[in-house]
Amino acid sequence: MDHVSRGIFAIVLFFQFSSVVRASPDYLFEGLLPRAETAFIGRITRHTEQDVSLEITETLRGDIRQNTLTFRYSAYDDRRLPELDTPFLVISQGDNYFGKPQSRISLGQYVKGQAGYCGWIAFPLRVDRGVLYLDLISTLAGQEPAENPARLTLSKARTLIQRIPYKPDLNGSGVEQLN
Repeated sequence: MDHVSRGIFAIVLFFQFSSVVRASPDYLFEGLLPRAETAFIGRITRHTEQDVSLEITETLRGDIRQNTLTFRYSAYDDRRLPELDTPFLVISQGDNYFGKPQSRISLGQYVKGQAGYCGWIAFPLRVDRGVLYLDLISTLAGQEPAENPARLTLSKARTLIQRIPYKPDLNGSGVEQLN
């Protein structure tokens, strides 16, 4: 094969396989809970270019000994957190394989590397027609098998947090480690 044919062949292969490669889908809320040792509802009391402080208004899981937690942003894009007093449902992400949550927070989850993320995820709470929903996340809980993921109400999120336990012994593939 001459150089031109090899080049064309390589380009064709690149475009053929690059059209197949896509980002992994977002985790559903219930898929994040096995790595969530702590969950709380909080509101922003302060945010700067470097960090954000959240006042804890209700603990849903775990033991939080402080009234306010301060986090640095996980990424530049997380600085777009809403204004003061905005309510959020916040969950930790960590385990015995990747480590405990660090003091960093993301607005919603990241598509790449979520399984190994060790930090906190903030889901804004929004009211729609009198119902409180978590923004930037969906669920299959309560859905029929062929249905698409649905918006997650705060009420359903509370139920899922109670029903799905924290599993610190998950390894990188999501399988529990044997002791």
